[in-house]
Amino acid sequence: METADVAEALGYLAGGGYVSNGEAAGSTARAYVWSELRKKTGVHAAYFRGAAPLVAFAGAGDEREVAAVQRRLWNYGRVPLLIAVGDDEVGVYSCYAKPTSQATAGAARLARARDSGRLASDFAPFSRPKIDAGGATTGQLERCRVASAAA
Repeated sequence: METADVAEALGYLAGGGYVSNGEAAGSTARAYVWSELRKKTGVHAAYFRGAAPLVAFAGAGDEREVAAVQRRLWNYGRVPLLIAVGDDEVGVYSCYAKPTSQATAGAARLARARDSGRLASDFAPFSRPKIDAGGATTGQLERCRVASAAA
């Protein structure tokens, strides 16, 4: 499965705001943030609203790679969600959740799917329309923020 295929299935490629490696980021502010985000976290793409990155996309071969990207995004502190695309699995992770292990990002996982044909339905709360609406994942992300603060 490719990152762009997942982004398309969730509606991120339509209407602007999606930036990936090698593409122009648009505004100067967005270009600067994208450059920093890519360098500091190693993500392959991101969905922006204005100059604010809301969702990061990364290809990840295994759980250890997902954990490393999630840790870097948590440390970066500006992107709420990571959608990690593996060979046979796609996962959505909170970047507000404090990393608990270098081997797994399981504590930050919000959703997981192995069937690419079901991405749009399984990941509906994390689709572009829901993210743009601003409230679909607030409860889930806040739960991760509270849980990590208590840890």
